[in-house]
Amino acid sequence: MKIPDETSTIVLLGNWNPYILTPEWVGKHIFKEDKIRAEFLIGPKPLFRLRARGCTIITSEDRVTIVADMTTENSLLEIGRLARTLREKLPLTPIHATGFNYAFVETFAEEELLSLFDFPDKEKMPPGMPIERFEVSRRLTADGYSINLKISNEASSEDVRFDFNFHYQIGRDFNEGYDKSLEEGIAFKHFDFARNLLMSQYGLKIEEGQEETDAS
Repeated sequence: MKIPDETSTIVLLGNWNPYILTPEWVGKHIFKEDKIRAEFLIGPKPLFRLRARGCTIITSEDRVTIVADMTTENSLLEIGRLARTLREKLPLTPIHATGFNYAFVETFAEEELLSLFDFPDKEKMPPGMPIERFEVSRRLTADGYSINLKISNEASSEDVRFDFNFHYQIGRDFNEGYDKSLEEGIAFKHFDFARNLLMSQYGLKIEEGQEETDAS
């Protein structure tokens, strides 16, 4: 099982001021670096893709997305730190929800795993219109958040992809929601849960070298 690059992310949904989230401000206050790589994204408002220390921050009016270039324990701890720092520096920004996202791909999946997509209505689809993609979705309820799991397969491939989303909906008690969703180490904690679920329940394992190399 492989972990695709740039698939471990933290998304902060809210009302962000893009005029504050400039390369200079994010570099100084969030990355805490003198120089960062910045790309301007075309749009009605000033949007940026900002990169340093093996992580990327993508800004927009309704969300800030923090991406780990590669999925390692250190990079997951780092994107968690960046998210917490951003919230501490801009505490009055209204946040509606926080999401932690991870992806895993099992290449050349065995028949037992592919059998998840043996839906009983396959033969009822219109003739001459082949099914190109199969998806299975699950939603689990946890303490203060939900886990959305999407399992997908392209009909032309034997690869099976698992997409996890750990979703925190911020309620009336903003501080309680904030504390739960951005506590120290939580990005790695959720990744570890997803990885262990795939190993224990689906019999999968991550290929050697996938987690040991830290992004630079």
